[in-house]
Amino acid sequence: TVLLPSGPTGIAPPPQLIVRRFEFLAKLRRMSVIVNDGVEKAARLTVFCKGAAESVVPLCRPESVPPEWRQMADVHARNGKHVLAIASRPLP
Repeated sequence: TVLLPSGPTGIAPPPQLIVRRFEFLAKLRRMSVIVNDGVEKAARLTVFCKGAAESVVPLCRPESVPPEWRQMADVHARNGKHVLAIASRPLP
């Protein structure tokens, strides 16, 4: 799958290629993809993860997570909304 991100008019960002997709698993409550940014000479791989906040936040660096995330997630959940977290990290 190739992702074509939208950019400002007249500027076409490079396509991004999904290298691997880890399907959603109810047991883990998350799914992930590994994306190649498509720039050949300096190609970078990045992993993107989304899922239940309680399963994604523990995978993150503590300083990258807002300290009030749990309170905000609880407010939205009490209002009947699904709360998801999204995280990314460049791969070596």
